Amino acid sequence: MLGYVKFIHRWLGLLSGLVVFIVGVTGACLVFEVDILLWGKSHVFVEPQKDVFISPDIILDSAKAHLSTEIPAASIWYGTPDRSARVTFSDSQNQEKTEVFINPYTAAYMGSEVTNEEDHHAGFFHFMEEGHIHLWLPEEIGRPIVGYGTVVFVIILLTGIIWWYPKKWTKGTVRKSFFIKWNARVKRFTIDLHNVPGFYTMLVALVLAITGLYFSFPVIGKITYWMASGGEEQIQVQFPSSDTTSIGNKTTEEMLQHIWNRHYTPSEPSSLKQIFISIPSGSATPWIVALNAHKISSHTVDLRFYDKYTGHELFKRNKETGEILHRDIAYRSMLYHYNIHLGRVGGRFTQWLMFAVSLVCASLPITGFMIWYQRRWGKKKFTKLKSPI
Repeated sequence: MLGYVKFIHRWLGLLSGLVVFIVGVTGACLVFEVDILLWGKSHVFVEPQKDVFISPDIILDSAKAHLSTEIPAASIWYGTPDRSARVTFSDSQNQEKTEVFINPYTAAYMGSEVTNEEDHHAGFFHFMEEGHIHLWLPEEIGRPIVGYGTVVFVIILLTGIIWWYPKKWTKGTVRKSFFIKWNARVKRFTIDLHNVPGFYTMLVALVLAITGLYFSFPVIGKITYWMASGGEEQIQVQFPSSDTTSIGNKTTEEMLQHIWNRHYTPSEPSSLKQIFISIPSGSATPWIVALNAHKISSHTVDLRFYDKYTGHELFKRNKETGEILHRDIAYRSMLYHYNIHLGRVGGRFTQWLMFAVSLVCASLPITGFMIWYQRRWGKKKFTKLKSPI
């Protein structure tokens, strides 16, 4: 039995090594994408104050005063107490996006940034994302390769732990299995670099792989929904639309004030870490408000909808029955998979954990190949060393 396990582990590892390496390295780069992009941007941060945030209608007026052209506002975002409020203006003709940063306590102008679609696609992190999702190949080719490569990686992890498990526990096997011998010769050291980090990171690596599979295979999402709903079939969700026959004369500023009063409590300003308000552009588009109690993750986000003309609250519905949905399990499970995959659920600790484990995963194909090469063509005395994970 163990012979079959070794054979599967070795050859699947050799076949999928390049995919695992690329996905691991690019994944590690993406963990701290937001933090790195904000590095050195002083206009994005403000000095936290005890005062409550200024309402979005005033923030919008302040941002408009610093625009050189008439561009419609697309959204307003408030973050943690140390972050500037961000007003986004979208120019559909030039495909440009202007972000104006305003002090949420004083409405003072902090700075602005102008980007377009070409800037986004030319960025380093977009390049890393394409490598992580589809290996820089055409998406219809690369995405399945990443998906099936991840399935293979799960098998490699499981067979690796079986191979790693000592037949007999002694002081020697404990030392070899759980500790790296830093002063060992190169070949012994290579085996330890494969075995020991592979063991310690296996559970987290499995979490990374399984949450990644959610985005490669729709069946994973269906299984997750089935488990979360207690065995129900997945519901097709219909997002609400504004009633274009309604009569309403509320201005944008009045609607912003209306939404703000409903969701922002001055006596509890820290209860929400993020507030995002999407300003409707189309005739049937509603106001969309995303309320988030987490400062870096979206798994706690609560979406609310309001009619563009009357300000009445709208709700998502079952597309088949029209029944109002108070729980959208499919949407919530997608957020959980995404944020667990990036390590954002637990805050900074889990981000660093996912970063480190991604690098270990990327290193395993390299050390595994080195061990295979040494055993196949190295000196005979090294062929009886303990097998790798």
